Amino acid sequence: MKTTIYTLVLLVSLLSADLPIKQSQSESNKENIEVVFDRKMTFDDLAEIKADLKKKEVELSYSRLSFDDNGMLKAISFKVDCGDGFKGEARKSSLGYNDFGFFRNYDSGVRVPFGVGLINKIRD
Repeated sequence: MKTTIYTLVLLVSLLSADLPIKQSQSESNKENIEVVFDRKMTFDDLAEIKADLKKKEVELSYSRLSFDDNGMLKAISFKVDCGDGFKGEARKSSLGYNDFGFFRNYDSGVRVPFGVGLINKIRD
């Protein structure tokens, strides 16, 4: 992942799993959020991400989830609503490992404050 102006801190789950929710403190005192869905995730990981975001008043819903025989995520369709006018949805039928999800940057003056889908391409 490319280095950005702000530092992203990985949110540690209660189970100490590597969940892809990254956050950093923004100028507005709200935590910037980045979620990346990948092939290493299980249903429990997705449920925990949703619960963590709900505490931050960000609504995440999954409209389609598909798992392989080992219980790992292989396809996803989701909607996210940040509760401040920024919302979107995306889907991917063949999930990879590094750049599909969404982000919300609360810093003022940032060029791209929100994005869903292939997030590395959106921010660049």
